[in-house]
Amino acid sequence: MIDSDGTVAIYFGYPTGGTEQTVGFCITERKPYVLIDAEEMGVEQAAKKVGRFIGEHSVVTLNVAGPRASGEPRAYEYAKKVILSVLQRHL
Repeated sequence: MIDSDGTVAIYFGYPTGGTEQTVGFCITERKPYVLIDAEEMGVEQAAKKVGRFIGEHSVVTLNVAGPRASGEPRAYEYAKKVILSVLQRHL
């Protein structure tokens, strides 16, 4: 997070725990971040939003924050699909 150029914060409903802390860190340190509510946004829509964020902020090193799979079973698969879609679009 410290060495990244920007952060994607994925959450379900609202950021909690470490995800919330990561967003707070980004605000305090004036680092760019983008919020992705997985309950409101499908994978493709999220991937487009992340792609725009990367381009607008010239992100080379991206930090991805989100809930632990133990706390939110949908988190890993959703994040994986979003990031893979971003990579497929931009590589």
